[in-house]
Amino acid sequence: MWLLVQSENENETVGCISDEDFQQLPDKYKKLLKENCSDIQKSQEELIFSFLNYEIADQVSQQITKYEKNKYRSESRALNLHLLSSGIYKQEDIEQLFEIQQGRCYYTGKELVKKPKNYTIDHIIPVTKGGSSWPSNLALTLASVNREKHNHSKRKYFSILEKRYGKEWRVKQSEFCKKVNSDRRAVDKVRKKQVSNHLQDFESKLKESFPRVDINYSLEDGDVGLMVDDIGIYFPAGFIRQKKFYSFEYILKITQAVVGKYT
Repeated sequence: MWLLVQSENENETVGCISDEDFQQLPDKYKKLLKENCSDIQKSQEELIFSFLNYEIADQVSQQITKYEKNKYRSESRALNLHLLSSGIYKQEDIEQLFEIQQGRCYYTGKELVKKPKNYTIDHIIPVTKGGSSWPSNLALTLASVNREKHNHSKRKYFSILEKRYGKEWRVKQSEFCKKVNSDRRAVDKVRKKQVSNHLQDFESKLKESFPRVDINYSLEDGDVGLMVDDIGIYFPAGFIRQKKFYSFEYILKITQAVVGKYT
């Protein structure tokens, strides 16, 4: 975190930031700090920037602080959305999607570049509208396209693009998307199968621990559900992406609590 303080020297203003936070700043902000300070010193794990002019220091500080606040808001929003959606995907799924899309943006057909990376992962049905994080609901798009699509549905966004590029373009791009959709379902099937195998493994262990109890631990419409006899335990949408999902001890304790309460 960036902090601006008045130095003991009345003619000098000092700004502090951890070396780790500084390294994570975009290059333009690193350049801004270096070009406007009179001196840089390192104290333990902090970088100290000295400014002879308070007005300049204040202007630089405002820009850095604004960037940090926006980044925090963005990360907080992403975390909240992450917890809202069901499903999971791995980096290998994204690599497969890149190949399936032939290195082209799902919506515009324009080239995607890995280095420097110019694309992001789009939830075709937005998370805020019930979209999942299974591969079947993911598409790789240009970062600018993802920002523009925002919360629009796929149909709505293609209507916007059709006005820009024409009906003939949309027909051609729709054909491309149909092929991608078909191939993407195979990626989705493999990912769900791996998750199901994990659940079945835990289910078998639970049945060994509770041989007289009817237990079913499986995916139901893409969400994780645990049935202990006729008692249903339904986990939050983001549970599948939490460490607890991979902890048998955690699931065992939940089952024990249900068995103990209702038997």
